[in-house]
Amino acid sequence: METAAGVPLAVGKAALQILNKWLENRETAQAWFGTDWEDFVEVRTIRQRFRKVRRQLAGDDLHINYVFTIKEADWKVVIRNCIEECHNWYGQRENGECCWLPIYRSIIKRLEKKKVLELAASSSSTIGTVASLPAAVLESWGLIVMAYANGASGQYIEYNGGYQAIFDANNFILSIKQPSLHSLAVAHITAREHEKKVMNLPSEQWLNLLSQGYSLDAESPLLRWWTKERCKDLIPPPELLNGECDDQLGKTIFDYYFARRLGEAIRVSIFKCIDYWKAAREDSKIVGADAFFETEGEKIITNLKRVKLLVGDGIRDQFCEEMTASDTHHYLTKMLETLKGNLTNYPWLETKMIIAQHGVVLALVKLYVLARKVPERWSTRDTGHTLLLAGGVEVI
Repeated sequence: METAAGVPLAVGKAALQILNKWLENRETAQAWFGTDWEDFVEVRTIRQRFRKVRRQLAGDDLHINYVFTIKEADWKVVIRNCIEECHNWYGQRENGECCWLPIYRSIIKRLEKKKVLELAASSSSTIGTVASLPAAVLESWGLIVMAYANGASGQYIEYNGGYQAIFDANNFILSIKQPSLHSLAVAHITAREHEKKVMNLPSEQWLNLLSQGYSLDAESPLLRWWTKERCKDLIPPPELLNGECDDQLGKTIFDYYFARRLGEAIRVSIFKCIDYWKAAREDSKIVGADAFFETEGEKIITNLKRVKLLVGDGIRDQFCEEMTASDTHHYLTKMLETLKGNLTNYPWLETKMIIAQHGVVLALVKLYVLARKVPERWSTRDTGHTLLLAGGVEVI
């Protein structure tokens, strides 16, 4: 949308000076901030400014006195309030032009205004201007989590060194555009007239995502077997292997950095599995059972290497043939079923270890492939990365 794609005219003190220059009268203040304009704008009569001058001068002198900001510690309250109130945002479309006003109004129902308002003179870095309107400088991660909390699905587009993200939530659309790696990201919120009616992310999950970068609880059996038991042999829970948790995994969200850790674990587990296969092939030659391990073992090792490329390394080349990252867990599930049916004829320690390690690979790959992942550019937790929430009110 046009407003979200706007280029910042100015940020910080320069923006404040420009906005104050444009702020000619109360009508402009009301157009920008709606019925809340007095929260942001101070009015001084000309007579007050020139009280030593005897003659009376008509008119007002307006300037932005307060700017809207959100502190990192307040994002939990902010998101909770916005999720409760965002179904009303469409009704505010004629009450002020700034698209961030519905967020502000949702917050001050629970937080004191002083929590989200700071003096413009000392906090000018939290204001900008885009499309001739005041823009709020906010942490990008808080806004992104807010969209996910409202049931958003994310779409990411890369072009000419820049990125655009569209978070299509139940009650609003959050669009973010960053023309290049070193430019400031500009965001816009569009309120929906009709709710999408997709299930919101449960509060405990978006709280986890906000604070730790993944929506599952750290103590969840789906994660604990891997994240908490690294010094022991990994034993994935049965429900992760048999498909009982597939729907839950499809609603899970990992940021880029957690997904990268998971990708590294997948690489390690695949190398370990290949080593077990090589050891089993050597033992099979001794007992004269090498035909199965040479033929089937080589095929399985090749497919494991393909999975490593697609999921662990994020690379797809001719070696992968028809296999894609999204269907690797189907290959691995069939592979594990085949091994359980065939390797029981070879009751060696190595074959038991092969089956167990294939289960580990399958479990890790399912975690990675089925979960939704936030790209690196927008995985900004604890980075202080900010964006300009800007542009006029739009509705769909």
